[in-house]
Amino acid sequence: MAKADAVTPEPQIRVLHLISTIGFFGAENVVLNLCRGLRDLGHDPTVGVFVAERNPRVALADMAEAADIKVARFKSSGRTDVSTFGLVRDYLDREAAHLIHSHNYKANIYARWAARGKVAKISTLHNWTATTRRMRLYVAIDRLVLRGFDTVVAVSGPVRSSLVDAGIDPDRIRIIENGVPAMSPGCEETRAEVRRQLGVPRDALVLGTVGRLSREKGHSVLIEAAGQLAQRLSAMALLVVGDGPERGSLEQACLAFPGLRVIFTGVRRDVADLLSAMDVFALPSLTEGHPVALLEAMAAGKPVVASSVGGVPDILEGGGVGIMVTPGDPRALAAALENLASDRGTAMEMGERARQAVAAKYSVERMARRYVDVYRETIRRRESLHSIAQP
Repeated sequence: MAKADAVTPEPQIRVLHLISTIGFFGAENVVLNLCRGLRDLGHDPTVGVFVAERNPRVALADMAEAADIKVARFKSSGRTDVSTFGLVRDYLDREAAHLIHSHNYKANIYARWAARGKVAKISTLHNWTATTRRMRLYVAIDRLVLRGFDTVVAVSGPVRSSLVDAGIDPDRIRIIENGVPAMSPGCEETRAEVRRQLGVPRDALVLGTVGRLSREKGHSVLIEAAGQLAQRLSAMALLVVGDGPERGSLEQACLAFPGLRVIFTGVRRDVADLLSAMDVFALPSLTEGHPVALLEAMAAGKPVVASSVGGVPDILEGGGVGIMVTPGDPRALAAALENLASDRGTAMEMGERARQAVAAKYSVERMARRYVDVYRETIRRRESLHSIAQP
């Protein structure tokens, strides 16, 4: 019998993930999950963050180190520190990185120029949000910077369309949806303990959401919808997990609904436990890329109601895994939430279908494998162009 040919293992990829971060939100979650997935596939990822002397602690860096993922901290005294370009370039040389993978506009600027002539450049666009004059300027800059990347990854079809509209070569754009780890639905003991800590009755209806408290996330719409429900449901609470610039105005908005109990938890690392305390998860965003918070809630087996924006329709269409509503419409959101609240059996079935859908389509392993394919394609393309350019 002929001896089977030995399978040559694929070489390890050394990649620096560069991100400018002010907290632990959706993009940071994706970076951490992706680096875990790459490591589990036998590759060598590093999380690169910018740090300032006045604020040397970075949540993503701490969490990456706790997960045994390498971290590189680059000192940066402002939004554009020329010396930081050299630090990133030196790191790429010292570690013999194969490529740099950046996330968000500031990291894109540093990655593009620090990596020039050294390694392949990839960026993931999680979403462009231009709710202020400053953010519109950043988006305009990012549109120009991304044209110099070898590959740009979009997290959803609508994000890809925005890249094409910005003049990015469609042949250099790839779509890779976000992935999340498998999650436990949470045992009854955890659910009861979290509710006890929050001061919520065991049998109360708990609506919840997770995300940065910023304008584009639509929390004010959810508060108004919950306020309408509170007039008809006596035992109900709204759990808001996260923090951000809109927290003060949102707390003020709650005063218009004296019958509504809203619990602002701030930033928490025990999101899985907090999800276990929720009956229905809501994502009222006005704009989205491919929302990780929605995927995590579904992975935890929660019935979900979400605005039909960004990549949400791709996640929720078909299979009865969630309900979509028009963004910015508190009445529609309230009606959908009430439907699930009034039929616990249907809600539980929907949650289980959602959990199965995420496990099948949006796992961390699937996301990581697709990125590895794009990494190899990008490296080969760059090497081919480089060899052609040689005399």
